[in-house]
Amino acid sequence: VVEASGALGDLLEQLRASEGSGVRTAGVDPLPHQLAVLERAFQRWPRGHLYADEVGLGKTIEVGLTIREAHVRGWAERTLLLVPA
Repeated sequence: VVEASGALGDLLEQLRASEGSGVRTAGVDPLPHQLAVLERAFQRWPRGHLYADEVGLGKTIEVGLTIREAHVRGWAERTLLLVPA
């Protein structure tokens, strides 16, 4: 289990404790940088987001957590993903 500190740690604990949290029920423990991406996405919600960084840093997990949390919270009914071939 990865632990985050400060504001990210507080957000992670809040999401883990929340009964209806998509993060809590996702079956993964997000790394601190993945949690930071999730937090930024929800601070700017409902704007679109581009997830791009180095290979192997967990973009799939970041996107999955964002989509799952948005659907669980009732903020999204459908999701459109645009990905390169």
